[in-house]
Order: sequence, then structure tokens, then C-alpha cells
Amino acid sequence: MLNFIIFCFLVVFGAITAYEDLHKKKIRNKWVLFAIVFGIISSIVIEINLRLAGKQTHGLPFIAQFYLNVIFAFLFGYMLWYAGLWSAGDAKLFVAYSFIIPPTIYTVVYPFHFPSIAIIINTFLPFLVYLFFYVILKSKYAFDINFIKKIIQPKLILNLAMFVFGFAWTAQLLFKALSIQPNFFLIISVLFMMLLFATKFLKFGLLPLSLILSILRVTFDFGTLSSWNFWLNYIIMLLVLLILRFYLLGLSYELFSKELYIEDLKSGMILAEEIYKVNSNEYKKRRFVPISFIGALLKRASNNSVVASAGDGLSRKEANFIKRIHSKGFLKDHTIRVYETMPFAVFMFSGAILTFLLGCDIVIFLRGFV
Repeated sequence: MLNFIIFCFLVVFGAITAYEDLHKKKIRNKWVLFAIVFGIISSIVIEINLRLAGKQTHGLPFIAQFYLNVIFAFLFGYMLWYAGLWSAGDAKLFVAYSFIIPPTIYTVVYPFHFPSIAIIINTFLPFLVYLFFYVILKSKYAFDINFIKKIIQPKLILNLAMFVFGFAWTAQLLFKALSIQPNFFLIISVLFMMLLFATKFLKFGLLPLSLILSILRVTFDFGTLSSWNFWLNYIIMLLVLLILRFYLLGLSYELFSKELYIEDLKSGMILAEEIYKVNSNEYKKRRFVPISFIGALLKRASNNSVVASAGDGLSRKEANFIKRIHSKGFLKDHTIRVYETMPFAVFMFSGAILTFLLGCDIVIFLRGFV
């Protein structure tokens, strides 16, 4: 009966937040607060029921597992927001779903007692599938030979191959140290996160580090390299990253961004071009993709960028700054590209429903049929 009430609340909460994100482009804090209050109350009821029945979940008292999950959800959500992968509203929504769906719903044990990672997987996998087919069907460049030639440049592929070879090994060592059973999706996700944070904090390109890690892998992991299975997985991983980053995001840039007069810039808009300083009296713009493999692998991280919004978009101060340098003639372009955001709350709602019904993530669920 309690699970039915939780599911009903989940549907109502998800429908309201998805509708508001779709039509108003925001998620109000009051709905998140309702979800947190509901989660706390339901967790107390579940704890009482488990104590009366003399039961325990996954080796920890339920209430401890509940709050561990919520804490990890908050930290993970903050990390994705800080990396610019989603907005603060999306991060709060993820925490809200972590409060609503209790650990008793999950049928498997997740690392660090963080079962809400299933919500992330069940959100992003369907989203990527949708994005792939949407872009293929809508983009006029999907089968353009000149566009594809840009993707399969030998230098670009070589740098990406070096990155995957060295950093995938580092990710696997990390999983082993933390006693986590890795899977393909998890490795790809960690590679993305490593790249994002390395680009943000390192003052040099990733190619030298990729080369060092690759040499260490050949030295200490040579036995694995002699396996045909390793090379098959490596090639598949390389192709997936190549398609996701260069093909899919390259096509998405034109589809999900539009040209806008600089005078019409507003706070909250997400730039598709970053503003960088040439000298004291000159600024220019260049194409900006938040997940920048090119910037990380082929050159040093940009240190002359003055505005490159992501996540929550431009602040009012940043928008006014761009207008000011344009009006003074320091930025001669009259237009700038901005991203048209997608209603991500809709995908997170479907991911939460999927998680509740399956009791795990899609990868684990499908593995049961293999």
C-alpha cells in the first residue's frame, strides 16, 4: 500500500515538474521541498514498519541507507552541475527523486549504498537514444560527406584513441580499488567526467598525460593487451565516444542553437559561443561546446575566455558585460549563438518511473536476459 502511495506521489510530482520545465523553463523550489518532506515522512513510516517486522535492508539500517543515498545524490548532482552538464534546477530535481524513491524499491545493491545512480542511468540512456535519432532525422548535415570528413581526421582520432587507452585503464583501476563492478556505460561516463574535470583544472592539454598513462598501461597491463576481447571493447568504446562527441554533438550544435542579436541577450541564456579577450581593446567569439574533447585533447585549456556560460546560463552581470563591450566597439560582431535548452525534467521523470518499476537501471535489467 505504501509503495502505491509513493508511486502516485512520484507520478504527480514528475508530471508537474515536467510540465513546468516544458512550458516555463524552470523548476520551482516549492515542488522540490514538497518532495523532500514527503520523502522524510515516508522514510520514517518505512523504518517503523521494518523495525516492527524485524527486517533490515542490504546490510544497513534503512534510515542510514536512506540518508546515505540522499547525501551521495546531492554530491553527485552538485558535481554534474559544477561540470556544466546540467542546471542547478536539474540537480535539485535529482535530489528530490532520491528522496521520493526509497532504497527498499531497489532490487540490487549499488556501490557506496548509492542506488539513485540508477535514476541517472535510466535518464541519460533513453535521452541519448532520443537525441541520436532526433539529430539524424532533423539535421541536414547528418550524411554530409564534408562534415563526416572533419570527424575522421587522423590527428583527431589518434588523440582520442590515446586518451581512451590511458584513461580507461585509470578508470578500471579506480573501480577495482573501490570494489565496483564496471560496465561499458559506467566506464564511458567516468571518461566523460575525467575529461571535464581535467579540462577545468589542468593548465595544460591532456595529450601529454594521456601519453604517460598509455606508456604505464603497456608496461604494467601488458597481459590484458594480448586479449582479442580487450581490443574489441576498446574499438567499440572509441567509436562510441567518437560518435557521441564529434558526430552527435557536432550535429546538435546547429540544431539546438540559434543566432541572436547581442542587444537581445538576457540572463539565463546559455552561450553557444564563448567570448575571449585578444587585447585590452578587442574581444572575439568562438564556437563553444560544453563537453569539449577538442579543447582538452588537442590544445591547452582556454585561459583567455572571459564568458562561456553553461549549466545555469549567463548571469545578468555577464549579459550586461557582453552588451557593453559590443556597444563600445570592443566586440565587433553584432550577433552571438545561444543554445535552446531541452526540457530535461521530462527525461528525468521517465527515468524515475523506469527506476521505480524495474528496481534497478536498464543495463542491469537487460543483462539479466543475456
